Amino acid sequence: MLAAQGIVYLLSPPNLTVGVIALSVFLTLTGVFILIGFLTPIVNMLAALECTVALVWVQLPWGLLTSNLGFFCLIMMFVAIALIGPGAFSIDAHLFGWKEIVIPAAHHKSEE
Repeated sequence: MLAAQGIVYLLSPPNLTVGVIALSVFLTLTGVFILIGFLTPIVNMLAALECTVALVWVQLPWGLLTSNLGFFCLIMMFVAIALIGPGAFSIDAHLFGWKEIVIPAAHHKSEE
């Protein structure tokens, strides 16, 4: 969704300013990095931050994300993906390997 939003901003010629171009490129790169799973925890937290900024301070009149609920849902998804991880078929998994969490068995003391 972020990549699509960035492309929509880039394709709106009457509204192109340096700020809009910078925001568009940042949105597009963030969306692509999330899609391919590259630097997932960092990029997802940046995406959640940029959606929070857009929700609180910037009300852009055009584009796909015109609803506050849409921004809130994106923020929650980005936080969840950042906490869960990128997935087995992401670039992060190929670069850094799969992580395995081993939970040791609980040892119970027998009552004597």
